[in-house]
Amino acid sequence: MRLFTLTLPLAPSQAAELRFWVWRRLLGNRVPEHTAIEVVLGAQEAFNLALVHAGAMGEMVVRVSILDDVVYLTITDDTPGPDPNQLDEAELGLVLLRRLMDEVQLEPTDEGLTIRMVKRIGEARSAVA
Repeated sequence: MRLFTLTLPLAPSQAAELRFWVWRRLLGNRVPEHTAIEVVLGAQEAFNLALVHAGAMGEMVVRVSILDDVVYLTITDDTPGPDPNQLDEAELGLVLLRRLMDEVQLEPTDEGLTIRMVKRIGEARSAVA
């Protein structure tokens, strides 16, 4: 397994750095471009979700790991997590995230929100139905 970790301020100005960092990790490990594009878009959407939830304060940790034909992407922020009963998937952009990635889990805790995503390397999936 190859594991990469990036810590960055949770601020809108960090979006481009996040996208570039994820893109380079994926292509550098021979993940096909069509899969890398979907993972980068998923990372951006999860970043947007964290920004909305955290109010652009704190830090976030991004982890990318690649094992066999699977990419694992985890984004964690360090602000108190939202009430799980108050999560509205449509409002939070989770619909697009679930279309891009094969698996998505939200784990709100007192320490922050963790979004775990899985993308199987293979044929591209269209985010447009």
